[in-house]
Amino acid sequence: MELYKHFLFISLIYILFSIEARSQSYDWSPLNREIVITAGDSTVNAYVSIMTSASPKLKDNLVYHWYDQDMVRTNMGGYSGVLLDGGYTVYDKDDNLITQGNFKKGLQDGLWKFWNPDGQLKKILTYKKGVLHGEYKIWDSQGTIVESGRYRHGERKTANTDAEE
Repeated sequence: MELYKHFLFISLIYILFSIEARSQSYDWSPLNREIVITAGDSTVNAYVSIMTSASPKLKDNLVYHWYDQDMVRTNMGGYSGVLLDGGYTVYDKDDNLITQGNFKKGLQDGLWKFWNPDGQLKKILTYKKGVLHGEYKIWDSQGTIVESGRYRHGERKTANTDAEE
């Protein structure tokens, strides 16, 4: 009976920690590892897939982002190295954000933000499986939105220019 209570207690603790861990957003997983590249005036923090299973089915019309020999590289329709898979952030020499987004199996996915060196937002783009899909906004150097709209499957469907939102 005592052993049963101990097992039940350990199981309950495990379940509680599992629920807590899943409720938080982390890029780390057993199939990914973080890379940090410092080149010139910028630093890249990214995650790469280290999965050992079969490669994803590649599409010739998509740009794949991958890591090899301490560099992030891109190719249309292919890769040679390990695919980026998870969060991606670029900082300038003063640790200011320059680019922030996410990759899934080497393809840009979700919200991507780009900043000017002074910290002012330059643009926001939305990707779905490597293709522009969703809302976008572009700012001028004064912080005024000069264009906004939506992409659908890579095609710009609506655009508002010189629009203040």
